[in-house]
Amino acid sequence: MSQASRPSSAIDTLHSSPDNPTIRAISEFQAIASKVDDASSIYRVLRPFWASNSVANLVEPAEKVLSLVPSSRAAVLNYLGMLVHEATHLYFSKKENPYFGTDSSNVERAVRKLAHDLEQLISSTDQRSFSLQVLAYLCALFIELCTCNYERPIAKQAGIGPRALLILFQSSPSIGSLLMLFERAVANLLECAPDDCFSTLLDASRHGFYFDWMWLHVAAAFPAPVVSFLLKSGAEDFKQYALTIASHEQQGNQAAAFETHQVYNRKFMPLAETFIYLASKRNAELSSVTREMLIKGIAELNDANETTLISGTDLSLPFLFKIVTSSPDVLRFLAQHANELVKSSVVLKACMQISEISKHCILPMIPGVNHTYTAFLERFLCFLGDDTIASLLDTTLPIAFDEHIFSR
Repeated sequence: MSQASRPSSAIDTLHSSPDNPTIRAISEFQAIASKVDDASSIYRVLRPFWASNSVANLVEPAEKVLSLVPSSRAAVLNYLGMLVHEATHLYFSKKENPYFGTDSSNVERAVRKLAHDLEQLISSTDQRSFSLQVLAYLCALFIELCTCNYERPIAKQAGIGPRALLILFQSSPSIGSLLMLFERAVANLLECAPDDCFSTLLDASRHGFYFDWMWLHVAAAFPAPVVSFLLKSGAEDFKQYALTIASHEQQGNQAAAFETHQVYNRKFMPLAETFIYLASKRNAELSSVTREMLIKGIAELNDANETTLISGTDLSLPFLFKIVTSSPDVLRFLAQHANELVKSSVVLKACMQISEISKHCILPMIPGVNHTYTAFLERFLCFLGDDTIASLLDTTLPIAFDEHIFSR
């Protein structure tokens, strides 16, 4: 079932060494690691596979084979993943039922030790290749952990959403150890191969809900590069979205337009969740990066001769407005940190530009609220403070009462 499962030849490859100590190390590792091949069996079988072993018995065979056989890294990563599955399952089972008797502490200690060993290995080897291997495996493992656990009672009680799942998974000591290893791999890749790092994360994002919770952790751990990347890639995706929908509507192809809306709504969901999460924490990097995009978007809009939607049009401002529509928290945050940048002339040009874009690309469907900009503003403005509303009135009233505003 698993993206994180062991490659079929990983252990077999290890047996190619003729050196007796090496073969012995391989044999000992295989004896402890091959108790289970599929993570789902850990959740199906009542009796744990590793919990009764000592920490030394769980760790030493993996450390030895990792030291003697460099090609064992994939197998050791898979073994670590299986230990995390068991430790997590036992930990949550104990939380769900205080009378659950199996102790997960030895497996959790083994996970912590092996994760630390792999962190050190990242620091002492070629940063890009092994860090990328670790990152790709951990992304698959986090997806699998969510798949196996999101429907269990403790998850349903916490609330099945990215923020609730992040808090729940962070409470597991074994997943906490994995997150530290994940952060080490990401930190190295952001220094030496940022494009590869984000490409791997985006590949994991294709699994949607099962990886959305991890975007919150990534953004909180590395806010500056992650927020900058998400805004840049999000703005590019939004432009393609708006142009594609405009083409479908011009052709009268409603079926294709509906499918495109579905695809892009799914794509923007983790972005919105991440910004809501950071805005609720009043993240300084979110303020800095959004202000920078707003300043750039205003400059591009002022330099543009027309607001017609074409491939070369900068859509930074409509994209930021779309982000604002995702949550009152984001609206309050941006209003607080960027309100002084928005002048009457900017509002007018931005409104004219937004009018060229299908409102279905920007406005969310809110139950009980008409799908119009007026209805949206009526609903969301009540979340702003008096000072912010007064400032917005100062900005927009000149537009409302200037009869020559559209002739300029």
